Amino acid sequence: MSFSSLPVIDLKSHPDDIRQTILLACSTTGFFYVSNHGLDSLQSQIFSMAKEFFYLPLQEKLLYASNTTSYQGYLKIGRENLDSTNSKLMDEKEGFRIRQSDLNRKDKLPNIFSHEENFKLLEQFFRQCYNLCMHLLEYLAETFEIDRDYFTSRHKWDKEPGAALKLLHYSPINQIEQNINVIRAEKRILTRKHI
Repeated sequence: MSFSSLPVIDLKSHPDDIRQTILLACSTTGFFYVSNHGLDSLQSQIFSMAKEFFYLPLQEKLLYASNTTSYQGYLKIGRENLDSTNSKLMDEKEGFRIRQSDLNRKDKLPNIFSHEENFKLLEQFFRQCYNLCMHLLEYLAETFEIDRDYFTSRHKWDKEPGAALKLLHYSPINQIEQNINVIRAEKRILTRKHI
């Protein structure tokens, strides 16, 4: 499947068109792309913050390493494996996961994320993404002709498990070409706007 074949839900479209596109996506590809969501500026600021983190020395990033029991923190290159049939293939990306509940534990985040201005940005991003999801879930319920709050009532802001933000950084190709045990994500999944 190519990116161009994904249904596009344009949130500036008429609500009937949005519902029709959701129905198309649910009955064909199972995925859709959302445009005109209003998050572009905020998303760019989050990407800038992520770049700042990923350019830190490895030792500093490892201070926030994710352990096997938590769903938060830094994931070094090779930590995740995209091919479960071959344990020698490593994924070349590094990542940082922030859970919605981490917003209540600012002291557990790296300074880049916990700095007051950046932390407010994270909170705002989480909240706006949540609001966008609630809006889409309402459309989904309307599409299936069920109660409008059927899905949203089951996804409350203050209830676990909450949302998670996973920031990713891929090494430039020339740094990894020499390692034959590296697998590129785009061989398996669609990738877009990576930093």
